[in-house]
Amino acid sequence: MKKNERIRQFLVPFAVMMLVPGNVLPVQADYADVIDAVNDVQSGYLGNYDTVTIAEVLEYVLPDGTWDGEEEDSGVVVVEYESSDAEINFSVTVGETSFSVSGLETADVGEDAGIYEVKNYIDGLYAQYCCRSPSMTCFKSV
Repeated sequence: MKKNERIRQFLVPFAVMMLVPGNVLPVQADYADVIDAVNDVQSGYLGNYDTVTIAEVLEYVLPDGTWDGEEEDSGVVVVEYESSDAEINFSVTVGETSFSVSGLETADVGEDAGIYEVKNYIDGLYAQYCCRSPSMTCFKSV
């Protein structure tokens, strides 16, 4: 058997195996879940702040941040916004569009922050956004 024939016998089955959708699909599905979760958080709203998205606030007040996400074995995607000043985590269950703040770490608030510290920090971000925002329409009038 010639060298080219041996290479072809090895490469053709390998290439077919790599191109079969079943071999590629699970990785793409997991990645799609993460992208969907990041998009859901970015375009979502927190509590009564329903006139400005989370991405608008975080990217305006903490402009050097980046978005990332990772799917855990439990079927929850942890979406993270990390800047030089803060790391904020959101938990999104795969297949759902609702989410919650699941972690916060800043220089002032450690990673073991309680619910009130997290709420105060988030409220502060929205207040900073509203004070700096040209439209100043983040809060509903009651």
